[in-house]
Amino acid sequence: MTRYGSPIEAFELASVVIGGGPRGGGGWDQHPLCPYMRHLTNEALKNAVFLWEKGEDKKVAREKAAEHLVLSVKLNPSNGAAFRLLGHYYSQESVDLQRSSKCYQRAITINPDDNEAGEALCNLLDRGGNQSLQLTICHEVVEKSSRAFWAWRRLGYLQVAEKMWSDAVQSLQHAIRGYPTCPDLWEALGLAYQRLGMFSAALKAVDMFREAAKIAPQNVSAHYGLASALLGMSRDCINSGAFWWGASLLEEASVITRGCCRTAGNMSPLWKLLGDIEVVEFQLGLAKLAFISGHLQSSEVG
Repeated sequence: MTRYGSPIEAFELASVVIGGGPRGGGGWDQHPLCPYMRHLTNEALKNAVFLWEKGEDKKVAREKAAEHLVLSVKLNPSNGAAFRLLGHYYSQESVDLQRSSKCYQRAITINPDDNEAGEALCNLLDRGGNQSLQLTICHEVVEKSSRAFWAWRRLGYLQVAEKMWSDAVQSLQHAIRGYPTCPDLWEALGLAYQRLGMFSAALKAVDMFREAAKIAPQNVSAHYGLASALLGMSRDCINSGAFWWGASLLEEASVITRGCCRTAGNMSPLWKLLGDIEVVEFQLGLAKLAFISGHLQSSEVG
């Protein structure tokens, strides 16, 4: 209780005062209730968080939390945390996705680095199939803050999905600075490098997949990506005449793929990859024989 009644009543009184407009032409920072309203705003957010996380009757507690949050953002429209929690309420409890989306957007407008609100907003848009709006929002966010790593990560994934390989590489590199132990990021970056189709990019792809497999040793897709990248590099080596280097890369790819087949034997892409490796191994054997035969013939002629 306060001298203005309950916190909710005090908020309502303050809202009425604010709604009437400042008197004497001054701003609200000169209003006699301003310090008290700031205090109420902070208390409301604390109460809302407590009710949201620890309320005994979840539905009732979260409805009460929403009351505190609505009044809080009315008094302080720059309270990003309150908008984020209000977005959670509209998406999880009252299921008003339009309001939820608006709250999340307001939260990241106030604080572009708010990864929780940003990810929640993108998940909503993803469920609605609105990838283009996700791209737009993420571009706007990273322009405001280079440390909005959630936006770089989401942007990178979207660019991979759209096969925008060069853009994806840049976005994913930024994202990894914020999430250095996320194997999915290293894997996506490896894929982007691989799809660029350049030898230097292929080398980087192998490095990225190695890092993903190191961070998550049980991640079959990371090992699959590594073996696939090694196979691609071995083909390039063989085509350029670097048979022994190609053979070394091919052997590593074979060992990795066979290990994955033992771990997850029901994945058909793994068996296809193993078949591709064995075909290249056979072609490599023929190439070596042709090279040796040609070398011997030239020696005899000489």
